[in-house]
Amino acid sequence: MVAKREPERGDSSQQDDPDALRGEIATLRADLERLRAEQRAMEIRLAIMKGAAELVGKEPGADPDNLTSREKTTLIKDISETLGVNAESLLKEVGIARSTYYYQLKAMRRPDKNANLLSLVREAFGSSRRRCG
Repeated sequence: MVAKREPERGDSSQQDDPDALRGEIATLRADLERLRAEQRAMEIRLAIMKGAAELVGKEPGADPDNLTSREKTTLIKDISETLGVNAESLLKEVGIARSTYYYQLKAMRRPDKNANLLSLVREAFGSSRRRCG
């Protein structure tokens, strides 16, 4: 067992000095804030990695580092909503330009111009015994 060391008489003057204690408290608070910021950054990086892996799936040759602009936009949108982070703060982390991000958001809101053809393709696929389409 390790005995707890009692402060010596010479150490008590340092412990009783209010300015030294305030300085130590300020240093500890700064360290705490730095560690919290690092933890938040690591949570964001982890969410980006998990989201990228989810987007590419388990297809052969899938590379989470090689996402399309649309996939990056989807990833940023999901992470910003999930973690409550500003989307613009994630742009550099994901590797997409701000203009590209907003262009993709706008493009994703537009209706699909080939939506009326989808029913015809499904019908042709069904009539070919689900062999081509």
